[in-house]
Amino acid sequence: MDITKKRNHSFNPNSIVDKVLVGFRCRRVFNVLKKNKYIHSQTKITDMGAGKGLLVQKLRAMGYDAFGIDLESGNNIISANLNHTLPLESNSIDLVTSLANIEHLENPDINLAEIYRILKPNGQLILTTPSLAAKPILELIAYKLKIIDEAEIRDHKFYYTQKTLTQAVIKAGFKDFVISTFQLGLNLCVVARK
Repeated sequence: MDITKKRNHSFNPNSIVDKVLVGFRCRRVFNVLKKNKYIHSQTKITDMGAGKGLLVQKLRAMGYDAFGIDLESGNNIISANLNHTLPLESNSIDLVTSLANIEHLENPDINLAEIYRILKPNGQLILTTPSLAAKPILELIAYKLKIIDEAEIRDHKFYYTQKTLTQAVIKAGFKDFVISTFQLGLNLCVVARK
């Protein structure tokens, strides 16, 4: 059974802690946009695992041509399963965001390869994912303390280290990338260029 049918590729934060964590991830996106001066309305941005499109709405309000992909369609959200080929043309997207999403996928390597395919030459990927070091902490605060969404954490299929995430990014085709940690090493962030 495909567990992704039970949930969106991303979630919609309800607790204050979940909202704060989402805010940290979104700031990564906004910092890259500012640093690279992506300011024109023709910049095409796709958010993988967009849920109800909270990031997409913010990006559109900033003037970007943004849309999301998730299992369920919605306002500026295309319905597609991120474990399979994406319904987008090759070399068509300037920036792809994938925030705390890849760890939920059955086939993350397929998703990374698809992201590489749809990015324009020199297009960028911003990806965040919990690190392996985060696993026991996330399980504690979800299962025991009930501070964050338990179903969200139970749905994690992968936890990456910098080494395993580097291998996955290279396998997808990326050669120009930086992987950093944030939140005291509990999360990994990839900024990659095609």
